Amino acid sequence: MNRLPGWEPDSWAMHGDDGALFHANNHGKTYGQKFTGGDTVGCGINFRLGTCFFTKNGVNLGIAFNNIKSDKLFPSIGMKKPNEHIKANFGQTPFVFDIDGMVEVCSLSPYLYSDSDPT
Repeated sequence: MNRLPGWEPDSWAMHGDDGALFHANNHGKTYGQKFTGGDTVGCGINFRLGTCFFTKNGVNLGIAFNNIKSDKLFPSIGMKKPNEHIKANFGQTPFVFDIDGMVEVCSLSPYLYSDSDPT
C-alpha cells in the first residue's frame, strides 16, 4: 500500500509525474509524456503477442512492455497525494482510444503492433 505500481515483481506501470515506465523496480525508463488532471490515460494488452501499450487522450504511445506472460493480471492505480481523484472505465462506456479499430488492424496484420525491444 505504500509503493507505486511498477515497483513490485510482476508489476508494470507508466507514471504520470514523468511519463516513465516501471517494471519490478523504482528506476524508470523514458517512454511518454507526463499526464495531469483532465488527461485520459489508458492501458491495453495484446494477449496474443504478450505486449502492453498505453494511451494518452486517445493516442497510442506505442508498445511499453513485451513478454507479458501472466494469465492473471489486475489493474491498479497509485496515488501519492491526498484528495486526488480518478474516474475508471473498464468498458462500461466507450473508450477515448479506438480499441476496436486497433483490434481490426491487428487481426489483418498481427505483427503491426509488435516491437523487438524486450522491456
